[in-house]
Amino acid sequence: MSELEKIPTRELLSKPVSIIGLGCSSFSAFFDKDADDGSLNVETLSRDNEKVIGWIETIHYAINVAGITLLDTAPWYGHGISEVVVGWALHDLRLTEQRRGMLQIQTKVGRYAADPIKQFDFSYDATIRSVQRSLERLHCSYIDCVQIHDPEFAPSLAQVMATLEGLRFAKRQGWCLSIGLTGYPLAVQHQILEISRKRFNCNLFDRSLTYSHYNLHDTSLFLHPLPSIEKSFFEYCAAQKIAVLAAAPLSMGLLTKQGPPRWHPASAELKKACREAAKICDSHGLDISILALMFALASPQLPCTILGMKSVEEVKLAQNVANRFQNIDPSLMFTQDRVLKHVFTEKEKLCFIAVRDPISGPFATLWNNGDFRWDGVQSATAFWAQAENASIPDWQTKDR
Repeated sequence: MSELEKIPTRELLSKPVSIIGLGCSSFSAFFDKDADDGSLNVETLSRDNEKVIGWIETIHYAINVAGITLLDTAPWYGHGISEVVVGWALHDLRLTEQRRGMLQIQTKVGRYAADPIKQFDFSYDATIRSVQRSLERLHCSYIDCVQIHDPEFAPSLAQVMATLEGLRFAKRQGWCLSIGLTGYPLAVQHQILEISRKRFNCNLFDRSLTYSHYNLHDTSLFLHPLPSIEKSFFEYCAAQKIAVLAAAPLSMGLLTKQGPPRWHPASAELKKACREAAKICDSHGLDISILALMFALASPQLPCTILGMKSVEEVKLAQNVANRFQNIDPSLMFTQDRVLKHVFTEKEKLCFIAVRDPISGPFATLWNNGDFRWDGVQSATAFWAQAENASIPDWQTKDR
């Protein structure tokens, strides 16, 4: 690997942002449940822990060397561990006011504990406490964006509005600079954005973080109309001047050689199709995760794609991919197709055509029957059905 340049930037709300953001769920055993032995706990976490030392080194490399300017964390990730580790790393950097202003630190509210009954709390008071706790953990005087986390799991829409009221207060206090929304079902995000806009007679949300809706098997972020309007979610947000970010370009492990973890919510059919796509890439001598990341980064309409990376080596691999997007004239490369033609090798072009073939490719059948994604509302329903003495919410709009 030749000497790497800093990751290129695009514009997010009139501010430069690296086209790859650091997904900080990796700084815990949170999404690696198969390997989680329970030894890491936020109450007993030590900076001397070998894993913690490596995570802090990764954050320092990402910011100082790779040029990553956006970090996305949450109290839910490791039940506090991720925020604490990010805070230690930021504290070590002793950022000047100017340098801190070049970073964008995002966290979330609404989802917290492992216990299903205590896992979600969208109340006003819990929101205020969470923002204050995040400020302390992150060693920040302000947080750039606080997002409502997985609102499709909220027992009622009224509770989501209470969370929003709490974030309005936090923003007035200067604790956060902007308010965001993140969750899997795009229709639920649209539902919340529309109801809040009508209730408050203005748009209170500055950005939306979507995940697993812009990748090799699912492009519904741009191409599928929402249930109630003939616009895609991205088109709706653009009209409302809401910035859209995308996360999970590897679809939470689906688009990797090793495949997803056991708990992944995708159907057996989608998992099989992704394995077939990985085999196609392998037959071309390519890694599907590299192809998937390039596909995600190629949309000039998305300022930042958030990728979970838990080591310096993983950041370097992503940095190497991002460097291929250096010096692209945005006036000439205004569509994804044009960008991909510019960055793909001939071998990658052939592989991409085979993977994305709408007739005989691995995802062709799923695109025709709509099973190219999973049902986020059903996931929420199933969660509450298993929780003891819990009622099942039914307020959410479903993706069609």
